[in-house]
Amino acid sequence: TEDEDEEEYDIEDLDDDTDYEVRMRVSNGEPLSSRWSEIVSFTTLETIAVPTISVPSMGLQNASTLPHFAWTEVSNAEHYELQISTSPIYTEADGFGTLTLVGSEVSIEEPTVAYTSTETLAYDTAYYVIVRAVSTDSESGDEAISDWAFASFTTQDEDLPAVVIPPQPT
Repeated sequence: TEDEDEEEYDIEDLDDDTDYEVRMRVSNGEPLSSRWSEIVSFTTLETIAVPTISVPSMGLQNASTLPHFAWTEVSNAEHYELQISTSPIYTEADGFGTLTLVGSEVSIEEPTVAYTSTETLAYDTAYYVIVRAVSTDSESGDEAISDWAFASFTTQDEDLPAVVIPPQPT
């Protein structure tokens, strides 16, 4: 109830995608211990590997204003999410939401490992890109989401010819 003190405990080093049962009791030392609580069951989520961004290379200068992005395939990923911003701090307040390229998220529903921007980026501007893999657990329906992979690049000056980085073969 609201009047009772509650304690929280973090259980660490559990295996991924594993069923566990937990019960507790209070003890002030032997022989003063409470009865065991009812058993609570839970399943840990599946984890998913972090993709590695291969294009653009970290710190690329004079990148095209219509950039191509590529990353390594994650074996159990169902789709990927890509975000790009002019801010290196990734929060919704800094411009991350859903479905246009700059300042928001692109959810790439096919199991592809590349994306070419359809939105022209500003000239001579630093950009920060993050990509993560997403998979849905077939039994629970819970999503397993990787950590973000990170890269940064700067677009070309307006007076320079375009530098096009062709997609890398997979």
